[in-house]
Amino acid sequence: MKLSRAFFRFWVQEDRSDAAADINEWRRWIRKYAILEAARRILNRHGLEGLTVDAIAREAGITKATVYAYFTGRDELLFETVRYVMKRFRYGWLRAVRRGRTTRQKLLRTFRYYLHHVEVNRSVFEVLYRGLLFTTEASRSACKTMIHEELNRYHGLLKELVGQGSTEGWLRPVPPDEAAFFILHVLHGAVMRRIHGGVDLSVRDHARMILNFCLRGLMNPSARSVPGPRVSVREERR
Repeated sequence: MKLSRAFFRFWVQEDRSDAAADINEWRRWIRKYAILEAARRILNRHGLEGLTVDAIAREAGITKATVYAYFTGRDELLFETVRYVMKRFRYGWLRAVRRGRTTRQKLLRTFRYYLHHVEVNRSVFEVLYRGLLFTTEASRSACKTMIHEELNRYHGLLKELVGQGSTEGWLRPVPPDEAAFFILHVLHGAVMRRIHGGVDLSVRDHARMILNFCLRGLMNPSARSVPGPRVSVREERR
């Protein structure tokens, strides 16, 4: 299984107890990474029914004993898999922001990544939204708290970008917190439609449509144009 070194470092940095690590510790983290990535792929390809220890071991190229050594039960494995998926989400939108040159580009890129992330992890989110992933209320509650924390981080990003647009003068001087919640709810609605098969648009076109919809209400009518270069089709494909 191919290891994304940049994401691996991002994923590990919050969970390690100290900055130093010996080779054995790094090997343990790599094996755990492989197990969670295998679980994510299996959930997306075969759903919850296909997620077995045998399938994970085959996908990750490890033994069943190794899987059992890292996770005590089904709920722990599923919780860590969802946590892993949400960390991939955060890593992705942080990269999207860094690649955008203007505030408008950053908004479009984060919208597009939001939709893309759900698209490639459709089965994970489908069983998650239906409440079918966990067997105990404690696990469900812990998972909701974890997802809420990740969405709060994304809300903070949107709030910052809206505030930046207002400072630049092309967005209305609206409360950034409320505007960010509005955008987040629009994105959530778009995600639910994509999960349940109600959208034929590509992720790129859907993200552009959502951006135009949100900006129609937020843009300052006195601003003739958005500062900086427009987002061209060529730039979007990078």
